[in-house]
Amino acid sequence: MAASLIQRFLDQPILERGISNPTFVNGRILTAQDLTDLQTADQAQHAQLGQALGDGVAWGLEAALVADGSDGQAPVVRLSPGLAINRLGQAIALSVGTDIALAAKPPPTPTGTGLFDACKPPGASSLPLGPSVLLLVASPGSGYREKAPVLGFNDGTVSGCGDRYAVEGVRLRTEELRLSALVGLRPTTLDALTALTAKDDNASLSQLRNWLAHVCFGTEELAEMLRDPFVASDRRYGAIDALRAAGSLSDCEVPLALIYWTRKGVRFLDQWAVRRRLTRRPAATDWPLVPNDRQASEGEAMLLQFQDQIEAILGNPTETPTLIRASERFVYLPPVGMIALMSGTSARGFHPDLFFEGIVHRPIAYLEGARLGMLLRMGLSCPAQALASGVMVWVYRVRENADPNATPAGRPGPGPYLVFGSGHLPYLGDPHFDVNRWDYCNWA
Repeated sequence: MAASLIQRFLDQPILERGISNPTFVNGRILTAQDLTDLQTADQAQHAQLGQALGDGVAWGLEAALVADGSDGQAPVVRLSPGLAINRLGQAIALSVGTDIALAAKPPPTPTGTGLFDACKPPGASSLPLGPSVLLLVASPGSGYREKAPVLGFNDGTVSGCGDRYAVEGVRLRTEELRLSALVGLRPTTLDALTALTAKDDNASLSQLRNWLAHVCFGTEELAEMLRDPFVASDRRYGAIDALRAAGSLSDCEVPLALIYWTRKGVRFLDQWAVRRRLTRRPAATDWPLVPNDRQASEGEAMLLQFQDQIEAILGNPTETPTLIRASERFVYLPPVGMIALMSGTSARGFHPDLFFEGIVHRPIAYLEGARLGMLLRMGLSCPAQALASGVMVWVYRVRENADPNATPAGRPGPGPYLVFGSGHLPYLGDPHFDVNRWDYCNWA
């Protein structure tokens, strides 16, 4: 029997390393330490519940770039109120929207209260001089507020003051993601990413953003696991796992956004490259290829990352979306996604033929809206699509979006959009003998 194991019998309580709750009886002398022990036990019980829920962002904590730092001042990121839970089960709650200056030389961190002694950051934040990939991460923080009188034990008179409240809050910092330290990347990938950091045009920045997101998703490593799932591995994949393994990112911290910084300032901020919803961690013995909650949350993040990047392209006044090809802006496509199309009612949109030029696909088919949710759910469990591998996609127009009879008279029609799905997914576009209509193609 291993030295770390203990032996007990059935019906015998196992109390080793259990949570110690103070007990109270009449006549017992109550000290501050007893109340502190009660708080410690309460925090431990809450942490157990938090670990059962999983780690990630519960809601809010959305990061948006307010100032990119191109004027020589510190870049500013706005963070919305929200709640996250770290891997230790601790809550990270921000009650008010806050602007965070990514200062190269942040002021010294005030002394903490000891509520989160295990959550001291591995290092101080700083902005490197050259092009750098940074992670904005949040962890629990604490501080004292207000004062309370302290009575002496002998005469009962006030002998001084102590802190009245220990306040729980949030601490934010940045951690550099050094691509050269990611051993899971192919040398050709590292060279290509390094080459992209030397460019500053819209197409190169878009490719870099997309590729960095998939470095965080661990797309290359997962593809290697598909090739040989029995290879000896610690089952880690993706940049976040690598940072945790190296000790650069602690279990106290929750990633919120990926930031690409150059001497011209912040070139882009990407939330979903690293942001995840609350996700239950798989067991250490689980295979990443077996469907689990992490796979589901990363599939959702992959879709949302693509949609955010599409919105950024459409919102960039220096872009001409109707001239954009997906193959020139993305290295990977998610297994499912949506794009807005140019139209008479939509000033900003993509050209349906040009966007998919060079990508194998059948002519655009009609998809019944009732099947859209099915397509999205199936797609979330599929791997990303490397455009260089010659992928094939299905391209759909949602029937309700295209049906002119669905728009009330006198109202403008909806902006058209397309949905695409991996060619590995079942084809869902056959409209004949639909459950609701005989054939709706006569008006298309």
